[in-house]
Amino acid sequence: MVYSPFPFWEGGKGVRPDAENHISLSCLPGKSPKSAAIFTLICIGGVVVATQFHPAYVLAAYFATYLALGLIESGVLLRNHLVSRKIAASTPSTSGAVLSDDEEDVDEAEDVDEEDFL
Repeated sequence: MVYSPFPFWEGGKGVRPDAENHISLSCLPGKSPKSAAIFTLICIGGVVVATQFHPAYVLAAYFATYLALGLIESGVLLRNHLVSRKIAASTPSTSGAVLSDDEEDVDEAEDVDEEDFL
């Protein structure tokens, strides 16, 4: 058995059952190769910022990236919402909630009564 100096690997036992020399993904968030790649790119980006500029700019770069990704996400969600509203508006209503002329007059009369009391 190989002793691991990282107690958070393999369930916090500190010992890896395999003797191979590789990094276990169990310590990384998400535990998938895609998550590991994204985490690695974030770390490499931080190292690049720290070596090219002052190390204090790493947090500022992470924060700016967080804000930019949030704005992009909001734009995508807004676009999807507007597209779904446009599709819903172009399709005919199947709810069957069509008011007759008499019912519309009653609704308007109720609105007038409420305004009088205000």
